[in-house]
Amino acid sequence: MLITIDGTNGQGKSTAGQMLADRLGISFFSTGLVIRFLAQAYQQLADRGVSHEEIMPSLYARVSSDTILHLQNRDNADLYDDGLVKYFASITGDGEMLNHVNTALDDYRRGRALVMDGRNLFEIFPDAEFKFYFESTSERRAEILQLSKSITRSEALARQRLRDDQERTFTVPRGELIVLDPLSRTLDDLIDTMHQRVADGASETTLFELLDSADAEMKANEDAFFDLWNRSIRTNLRCSDSFRIQDHVSKYGGFRLGLAEVDQLAPALRDFFGRRGHVEGGTVWLRGYTYYECDPQMHKKRSDPTEFALWQNFCSRWGAYSEPAFACDGEPWRSNAVDWIGMLSYLEYVFNDLTTMLWFVYSNESGMDGIPGRPQIAPTIEACVSEIAEMIASLLLFRFPASTDSFQQRIADVVLNQTISAFIDESLRISQLAPGSVRAVREGDSLAVLFAAYTTKLAAFGESLEPKRVLILSNAFGALNLGVIFQSLASDRLQVEHLNVQYSQHRANGPDLGERSGIVRAFGGGSVARVVDDYRDGCVIVVDDCIFTGKSFHEIRDIFDPSTEVLSLPLMLDTQSLKYYERETRDPQKTFRTASVAVMRARELGDRFPVFQAFWDWSSQAPTAAQNEASEFDEVMAGGDILLRTLWSRFRQQILVSPVKESQQWA
Repeated sequence: MLITIDGTNGQGKSTAGQMLADRLGISFFSTGLVIRFLAQAYQQLADRGVSHEEIMPSLYARVSSDTILHLQNRDNADLYDDGLVKYFASITGDGEMLNHVNTALDDYRRGRALVMDGRNLFEIFPDAEFKFYFESTSERRAEILQLSKSITRSEALARQRLRDDQERTFTVPRGELIVLDPLSRTLDDLIDTMHQRVADGASETTLFELLDSADAEMKANEDAFFDLWNRSIRTNLRCSDSFRIQDHVSKYGGFRLGLAEVDQLAPALRDFFGRRGHVEGGTVWLRGYTYYECDPQMHKKRSDPTEFALWQNFCSRWGAYSEPAFACDGEPWRSNAVDWIGMLSYLEYVFNDLTTMLWFVYSNESGMDGIPGRPQIAPTIEACVSEIAEMIASLLLFRFPASTDSFQQRIADVVLNQTISAFIDESLRISQLAPGSVRAVREGDSLAVLFAAYTTKLAAFGESLEPKRVLILSNAFGALNLGVIFQSLASDRLQVEHLNVQYSQHRANGPDLGERSGIVRAFGGGSVARVVDDYRDGCVIVVDDCIFTGKSFHEIRDIFDPSTEVLSLPLMLDTQSLKYYERETRDPQKTFRTASVAVMRARELGDRFPVFQAFWDWSSQAPTAAQNEASEFDEVMAGGDILLRTLWSRFRQQILVSPVKESQQWA
């Protein structure tokens, strides 16, 4: 999304641009900074006696998208020296220089949601979604200059004429622009007017048109992603051209194999999924009920399992990993598609359980004082998360590092870790657990969705990012630890630091880890103050499972210095909820503004939408509360949570009837 503000000098374009960007929750850049930067460089060379003919070629090389990023992140007070004005004409009068500047601006705005102000931007960016043009009289402009500089009116008029003389003359296509007189109204009224025009989509774009267009683009992105992924798998695993990964994966999470394919798995994998998988007709879902069982959402409301009961269930499950695991000949998942899927699925189990464990530790910090070795528990789990994430990334990218340790040994080092085993035993003695501290179901838990976000958005962005150092923040339980997988996937492109943080907390009975106390919290040993300082002129990427209103992202972004480039990386865009958000707001304009910002944010990184829609559907009104077991199932099936509907439908027998062991389901 690009919004431009044009007009002659002295009308407050930069002030209005910054305020509009703040209102929309996007970035602002004043293109005049580039001219001032070049004018300053010109002055410095001219003062040393360098001729105009020598100066200009040396300045061409100084202009690129990196220059724009540098100016975006520095204190530019020195560029507002009035002495630079006389050099403007030397810069703007050079056609080749303007080509370099325009190319740099166009490169910089790709993949970003921006408000830009400057001169003749309607020519440079004819495709900008909204093009404002400020037009006021010379007398009003001089009056503003007189007040801001504390000078006489004659001096103000003289300076105004000098600036006007230094600028090019343009033919303004007023019919294509939104023309406003900024000096005939208050600043607040001006920003309200501009914001309203954007929200209204210039009185043409409707909410459903906006979101239907996003849906269509996401579907095209999905097709392109699976085509790319299939080519990679077929090449690296020597599959036939008929192999389609989408036949083996669910965007809601997890892989599936046919019964005959399961028999082809390496024995250790076949035995594991024989205990943990779920058979449905001729299909084996490798994620069985036990994958999700410790989440309260996977139980009837009237059974109301306590956190302690859920945690006991989890602890017994983790202990099962110590059973004889991967005594495989070689590593067949490097060359066999079935074993490749099986190994990814097994690693998903371990990764998800480590994430559940870490959430439990983060949520119950105050109750763990008596546990031996407490300071090492979270760092040890985080280190194990990184180890499993690296193996997942190796499989997804077919990038196997030269390591003396096999996958089997590395997995054993995690699941048999003594610190974790001791913690599991000691945690059962905690007297009181925080509500909502045992969880397993989350939207972000899908390797297909995550790998799509990396392939279509982060990978391309990483190639153009300078410098290559970036901080990835994983926000809330929905994205907890997912940034660690991104970190491993991008390790050959970027220097990535990762931190789990919490702002969003939507469960009313969950632990207050952020939103209700109005803070952004860093988990583990992380420090918000430290990363804010370390990345003052750097790049921060916020990973979240999906984007809806964007509130969490804006709260996280606002803790950073304005010089920090903070970008959103949502795994999904919640177009379905946005379409029906008006039921809650009862305000069509607010709904459209919210949707517009969400759409801008969703495509900000890599200039592409996420591949998948979020797992919500509010096209029907919410059902009434359940009165019995049967109506409770119907309530979930009629609800807006598509992920929960999918899981309840798949595991209805385990949820509504006395749970059975997964091994009993195998034919």
